[in-house]
Amino acid sequence: MAEVEMTEKELDELVDELQNDPSELWEFVSRNSEDKTESEIDAIANELEHSSLDLREFVIHSLNK
Repeated sequence: MAEVEMTEKELDELVDELQNDPSELWEFVSRNSEDKTESEIDAIANELEHSSLDLREFVIHSLNK
């Protein structure tokens, strides 16, 4: 996957959008978590929903794959 370039504002908006929409967050985690079970994805999404810093790191890592 190619590296995606985003401005800080775009990154902040994506993180806010994901944090405020659990189903969108779950989909994002699912698309960017290879070889994870549904329950593992649930656990990751649940953790990220409550930590904007961790979610931001996950998004950055996912976009730089």
